[in-house]
Formats: sequence, structure tokens, C-alpha cells
Amino acid sequence: MELPDQKEIEDIATTIKSMEFPYLARLADTINRFHEITLKKEGVNRLQWGAMSLLIVRGGCLTPTQLARLMFRSKHSITKVIDSLEKDGFAIRDRTGTDRRTIHVRITSHALDYITQVFSRGTDPSQPVLSCLDKSERKVLIDLVQRLQRKMREYIPDQ
Repeated sequence: MELPDQKEIEDIATTIKSMEFPYLARLADTINRFHEITLKKEGVNRLQWGAMSLLIVRGGCLTPTQLARLMFRSKHSITKVIDSLEKDGFAIRDRTGTDRRTIHVRITSHALDYITQVFSRGTDPSQPVLSCLDKSERKVLIDLVQRLQRKMREYIPDQ
């Protein structure tokens, strides 16, 4: 197998450095790993935490399809997340409503107590990292992330 020469490596490196995607991919990987490490201390994984957070901020109830779309996950992987939330008592599947064929995932009081307990300890894992930004920069960051998420939803087909 032939190895590239140093000039070829440098040319491709220059191209990669000029692109935004590699930086965004590394940032996403770093954030995911950071969440895995910090949330493990809380006894949940990042997908469970993300699902509970979405359920809470969306009024306590979503369909699995809505949850999958919001979390950029397949319906199959969301089923596994919901299974784990149910097993831990953080969510329930509910078929009540006008169409009993539709499943709703509902947050439980146990989940609210759990989240409240985590935040009451002052253990928001983002605080030490975000301390390098002032309040207005944090707001801009959140606004930018939300805009990027909305745009990504346009390009990622329903799974």
C-alpha cells in the first residue's frame, strides 16, 4: 500500500481546516462524550436525559414519533429509550385520548422529582464549561444552536 507524501497530506489538511463541518462534528462528539461522562454520575444516559428534558419542556407528553423527530433518532432507537425510561419509572406509555391507537409518552412525577433533585444540587454539568462565556454570549449560543437544529430538521428525513 502506497503512503501519501507530506505535500498531499498538507493540501487536504488545508481543505479540511477551511470547512466548517469537521469542526461541528468534533464539537458534537465532544459534547456527546462530555454528557456521557457527566450524566453517568447522575445514573442516566444522555438519551434518557434528553428525552426527559424534551418531555418536560413540551408539556409532559409527546408521541414516540414526535420524540424521535425532536431527538434526531429512529423510531426504533426511541422505543429503546422509552423502554428504559419506563423501566426506571421516569415515563409511561399511555393510550388514553381520542384515538386509542396513538401512544403518548408521559413524564412521571418520579422523573420530575429526579430532575428537581439533580438541579437542586447545583450539578448542571454545563456550568463549568459555559463559565467561559458571559450571559449574553450564552444566549447567543443557545439561539444559534436552536436555529441550527431547526435547519437540520429540514434536511433529515423522518426516520
